[in-house]
Amino acid sequence: MDALIPAFIIAALAEMGDKSPWLAAILAARFGRAAPVVLGIVAAAALASIISAVAGALIQPLLTPNARLLFLAVALVFSGVTGFLALRRPDDLENWRIGAFATSFLGLFILQFGEGTQFLVAGLAANAKVPALAAAGATLGICAVTIPMALAGTALRDRLPIRAMRIIPAILFLVTGLWAAVSALRLI
Repeated sequence: MDALIPAFIIAALAEMGDKSPWLAAILAARFGRAAPVVLGIVAAAALASIISAVAGALIQPLLTPNARLLFLAVALVFSGVTGFLALRRPDDLENWRIGAFATSFLGLFILQFGEGTQFLVAGLAANAKVPALAAAGATLGICAVTIPMALAGTALRDRLPIRAMRIIPAILFLVTGLWAAVSALRLI
């Protein structure tokens, strides 16, 4: 359980103001039914999280405990910094004619690897006793944020305080990442 809850929380915070929930809402509105979009979200989140956790597990034996903590610190700081950058509307994938599930799965999977969540999952997995729990927690965290947006649609997203939803986690990630970096470097 050492990585499940932290991965859930970190993934949910990282996804709150990001493009994946926005794309999910766009796709659900475009296809007019949420079920295939939700299944695509779950499949994309699971596959992206598994790949990231495997990467973290593969580098785990190569790094010392302090290096693993520093890797996680860099991921946290990276995610914190990106939270202050402007968020552009994701491509609505209108030219994709492969169906609701395939469009949702591939679109969200590709988008996941452009976001910091997967870097965070790799960092958590590298520090976990059971890296698979980092993948499970991250999948649940991504789904906990993205699925409700697919069900609610773009109208809800337009009413949410997206700027605050990006800045508050960004500050948390920066502070936590800097603290972890200082600890990993044994400066405290």
